[in-house]
Amino acid sequence: MKKWMVFFVAVFFFSLTASAQWSVLPGGGAGKKICVDNGRVWVLGMDDGIYSFNAGSWIQYPGNGKGKDIAVCNGVPYVIGMDDAIYKGTGSAWERLPGNGAGKRIYCDNGTVWVIGMDDGIYSFNGSGWTQYPGGGKGKDIAVANGTPYVIGMDNAIYRGNGSNWEQLRGGGYGLAIYCGDNKPWVIGMDGGIYSFSNNAWVQYPGGGKGKDIAVYGAVPFVIGTDNSIYRGN
Repeated sequence: MKKWMVFFVAVFFFSLTASAQWSVLPGGGAGKKICVDNGRVWVLGMDDGIYSFNAGSWIQYPGNGKGKDIAVCNGVPYVIGMDDAIYKGTGSAWERLPGNGAGKRIYCDNGTVWVIGMDDGIYSFNGSGWTQYPGGGKGKDIAVANGTPYVIGMDNAIYRGNGSNWEQLRGGGYGLAIYCGDNKPWVIGMDGGIYSFSNNAWVQYPGGGKGKDIAVYGAVPFVIGTDNSIYRGN
């Protein structure tokens, strides 16, 4: 009985410590993709609709748009539409960006929209069309920090653009999804865990959390959990 009690207390303490690192956002939200803009969380809901979190509840963006991925710049949402085209929210509806771009993943950095194209190439929007990043790189997901793109490569390794080509980050990291926060890349690892890149190594976020997609504001991660709920790191 004494051994059983010690084991029970140990397990309870471990579970409490782990769960204390993450809190589910209120409002009963669930989603497929996530991003953060100036501290405000946005998701693609389970119905593919576009929602943002405000004052404890989830608000659908006007226009009843749907998408496959989302990025937001200063309150303006951009989505990969269900037809793979790139759309911008106007506040009441959606309009396609010029240049006939199409993509698989989207990201916004300092007002510039980036995508993984249908050919898996890396492109940014110049205001009227799409410019391919030098080096001919390809990827599965993208994040950008101050003009420097990071991608999940076709081999799931993590690469950084250097202006003319691509270099693999040290540390041997691999991932399923990527986001930049606190001026560094964060990933959902191949095991579903949450990792950030620091001092040429990948450091797992405390608490043993797992997720499907990630966004970061400052040094605080937000994830789509394995149950599709939205969690905030503590």
